[in-house]
Amino acid sequence: MKLSQLLENIEGVYQRAGDAEITGICHDSRSVRPGDLFVCIKGALFDPHEHVDDIVRKGAAAIVAEREIDGPAGIPVFIAAHGRDASAHIAAAWYGHPARRMTMIGITGSKGKTTTAYFLRAMLTAAGRRVGMIGTNGVFIGGTVIETPNTTPDPMDFQGYLAEMVRIGCTEAVIECSSQGIMQSRVAGVDFDYGVFTNISDSDHVGPPEHKDFAEYIFYKSRLIANARVSFVNADDEHTGELLALAGRTAHTFGFGENAELRATGLTQTMKTGAPGTEFHCEGSVTGDFFVNMPGGFNVYNALAAISVAHALGVSQQAMQTALESTFIKGRIEMVYRSDALSVCVDYSHNGYSMKNLLTALREYHPRRLVSVFGADGYRVHKRRYEMGEVSGRYADFSIITAGQNRWEKFEDILAEILEGIRKTGAPYIVIPDRKQAVRYAIEHAEPGDLIALIGLGGKKHYEEKGVMYDYREDVYAKSVLRELGYPVEE
Repeated sequence: MKLSQLLENIEGVYQRAGDAEITGICHDSRSVRPGDLFVCIKGALFDPHEHVDDIVRKGAAAIVAEREIDGPAGIPVFIAAHGRDASAHIAAAWYGHPARRMTMIGITGSKGKTTTAYFLRAMLTAAGRRVGMIGTNGVFIGGTVIETPNTTPDPMDFQGYLAEMVRIGCTEAVIECSSQGIMQSRVAGVDFDYGVFTNISDSDHVGPPEHKDFAEYIFYKSRLIANARVSFVNADDEHTGELLALAGRTAHTFGFGENAELRATGLTQTMKTGAPGTEFHCEGSVTGDFFVNMPGGFNVYNALAAISVAHALGVSQQAMQTALESTFIKGRIEMVYRSDALSVCVDYSHNGYSMKNLLTALREYHPRRLVSVFGADGYRVHKRRYEMGEVSGRYADFSIITAGQNRWEKFEDILAEILEGIRKTGAPYIVIPDRKQAVRYAIEHAEPGDLIALIGLGGKKHYEEKGVMYDYREDVYAKSVLRELGYPVEE
């Protein structure tokens, strides 16, 4: 593909004009191949603008940079006004703009993105559509699932996944759009047909190394709504008005209040499928009774968001109902074992907001004791740790504090901040740094009627410590301990 084709409609100027035949796109100086268009994007620790000579020696055919550079003559150099935006648009052009050949649905919010995406994908599938999905639990293309390090992948990977969806005949793509992904232009170049806003928490993702303040956080959330053709927003979230003002758009609404275009009433917690779930009635743009195969009012909000989009796409109410009743989401209030003697669930909650929702929902089923086993992530907003400690102390009967995704941080440093939160409550707790030992302890010391919540990793297949990824599946390990102790756990 010619360089000129890749740079069409990208704002910027040539430092050194010329065209070139491009055989690949690269933004990692360690991976340059002959014929590549190299895109220079300054990172936190490395600036490729300072290493252009080496990049050219490896065979780069052209350079896109964020500023003028010194380097060998003979190859075109284009200075982009916005480097990350340019990278995303180049990636879209390289793959032939696959988003233009599908109905694109973006979902953003502090919580609920993954669940809403799963619900919507299931509804569209039940209606006979072929649907791709990208989000926290990976990339879903046909029967293939690809694990990704970020909720929203980098532009080259993202556009490649979209292209594969088009190739196998997908007509819709459901995308979780994180605020970091939007800020870093990972979805730039995609015109979303539908945008969804679930909610926003002023304590989540705010602070180093994520967003500098809440104003920045909500601004980037608003960009999805600003750029979507039709949007659906949570009428009950206190920040929805502010978000819409930033977006400069109006939107359709869902919620529990009378002002919502689609509203839920009569919420009832049940055990209809042998696991905790919620029955509710819809009024407004869709009318009828529904059952969602997950507990808690927050999951009804997620169901309403999915119903709103599905209705706009012409999905039948029967398909919506079938999807909600049957959707199982790995690591989202996943009941790995349930009996009158003991119940164990796994959940991805990794901040105070989602943890409070989880523990409150589980309380609805009146366990004798609610036991929380949790850790907090390293290299994330520190406020999360205080809040998770405080929430566990206030809403669980007993807490077992252990490792989460420590990444490069010392467990002791993360623990100190968790303890600051939980000690405010005066609630009982124990610290067991090794996560496997913590899970085992919780099950071995369970009392009749306990419900144990294993919190933080959800359906993840790995945990990270000191830069090393370790294989670990919370549900698999918990089941192995239960079997070892004589509980009748199904395979």
